[in-house]
Amino acid sequence: MTGAIALLYASSCEGLEEAAISKPAETALFVREMIMQSGDQVAALQNRTATGRRLNIGQAMQDIEASCQNILGPLALASVYPNPADESITVSYSSPVNGVYQVELYDVLGRLVQRQEEVVAEFGLRRFTVDVSHLPAGSYLLRFGQGNDWVSEKVLVF
Repeated sequence: MTGAIALLYASSCEGLEEAAISKPAETALFVREMIMQSGDQVAALQNRTATGRRLNIGQAMQDIEASCQNILGPLALASVYPNPADESITVSYSSPVNGVYQVELYDVLGRLVQRQEEVVAEFGLRRFTVDVSHLPAGSYLLRFGQGNDWVSEKVLVF
């Protein structure tokens, strides 16, 4: 595992080295999360490992590299999938600044049915998940933003 961690720290991710020096604890948690999320799900490892996954250092490296592409840009929703959904919706986005953003879900009558905060950090994949399993089937409006800068997308729940 130590070799895998060292390999990820040695990636060509611009700014990761500086972050490891200036914010070592946050950077270590970021690298740990990349390793934990990128592993391959293996049924035989359920209840034998913390995640039920096998190490996939190649995927972890791709995820680290993708997180380094978090160039600030205009607020936009890159993808909303699956749409329609029955359990959860994953949203990839770009943002002009790091910080705290709001995620809101409205029903067809314009009523706010769900709200959550999304913290946009310097590193990490620009992606969040919205749980829709408790919502009745129908059409909803997903809004994402802060202050006067908001974007929206129609989503369907079945």
